[in-house]
Amino acid sequence: HYAVQASNIKKITTMRYTPISGEKWKQIKDADEGYKISTLGRIGSSKYGDFRILKTYFAGKGYVMSDIRKDGKTIKRYIHRLVAQAFLPNKKNLPEVNHKDGNKNNNTKSNLNWTDGVGNMKHARKYLGFDQRGEKSGCAKLTEKDVRDIIAKYKTGKYTYAEIAKDYTVHYGHICSIVNRKFWKHLKIA
Repeated sequence: HYAVQASNIKKITTMRYTPISGEKWKQIKDADEGYKISTLGRIGSSKYGDFRILKTYFAGKGYVMSDIRKDGKTIKRYIHRLVAQAFLPNKKNLPEVNHKDGNKNNNTKSNLNWTDGVGNMKHARKYLGFDQRGEKSGCAKLTEKDVRDIIAKYKTGKYTYAEIAKDYTVHYGHICSIVNRKFWKHLKIA
């Protein structure tokens, strides 16, 4: 007999609530009544009686998640998104939530802000030293030397985009974008 009693599940997935000074709580939208998120990134529920803190886990790319219930179904939610949705105005309707300090475990209200993909990458480069441009990109086929050579070769006037592309086994449109500085524009080339 392998049935697990509901009371045992409750003990495994929750822990006692201990108040923390200054912490604020709000009901989670799109969740059953009693599920709350805090300004400190804690998630709790009073669904089964006394208020308890729900355990979290790491999901894809190191983000913190928790399971909540909605209309009898279990749904997975990112903690940073729940905090932002509850406590941060999103007047521009931006799609992403940025961790200001780069730490995906720090889901406090003060560490989060709404942004878009471009803003997220700019923040990562400027403040966190994260740079995946050029050779550092996981999908780069060319090196910085290749790009410099491509531009120099094209400037001679002896080669077309297609001829250069054949030498580097890339599409001629890629060569055009390199020469016209739409790709690899972070390189300083005279």
